[in-house]
Amino acid sequence: MISYRIQPMIGHQAKPYIPKLAELRLTVFNTAPEAGETYLNAYTDSPDSILVIVFCENDIIGYSVGFPLEHATDNLSVLFSEHGYDPACVFYFLESALLTKFRRQGIGIRLLEEMERHVRNMGRFDYTAFCDAQRPEKTRFWQKRGYIGKPDMLREQFGNADESASPEPMVIWMKSLAWSDVR
Repeated sequence: MISYRIQPMIGHQAKPYIPKLAELRLTVFNTAPEAGETYLNAYTDSPDSILVIVFCENDIIGYSVGFPLEHATDNLSVLFSEHGYDPACVFYFLESALLTKFRRQGIGIRLLEEMERHVRNMGRFDYTAFCDAQRPEKTRFWQKRGYIGKPDMLREQFGNADESASPEPMVIWMKSLAWSDVR
């Protein structure tokens, strides 16, 4: 079993790690490193954002990043508003990346748990949400963790840097942090 540590960072605390995270993002998602730095910097500017980094010895092997949906720079918050959700009440998990050889060891679940702990501790959000590819094998995984797929809330997103690839349908998944269910 590998030895790793998980370190959550709030907002600007993550800035020194952005170049290494962009390299990891390049490896996992096949994206340009410069685009990764710009992308990740934009989402760590919020003082309420979180970036959870996984280290194996001194190497970064994974991360998750999230932010209050009201700070979204694209039309994502509009999608939630159109479906009756106040963006100020939703914390959005933007992405997670983990090197292939470290998958299926529970690290991804630990990342998710740490992200959810951060949101609960802030005490001002009703929901956590994220987008994921619409694939049958993922449904059971997310439902087991309390998430509900919202098939009426779809986005299209490219799976990698190859812009000639067809957009992949992405479904919004939500989890209620209150006793009431996701609508």
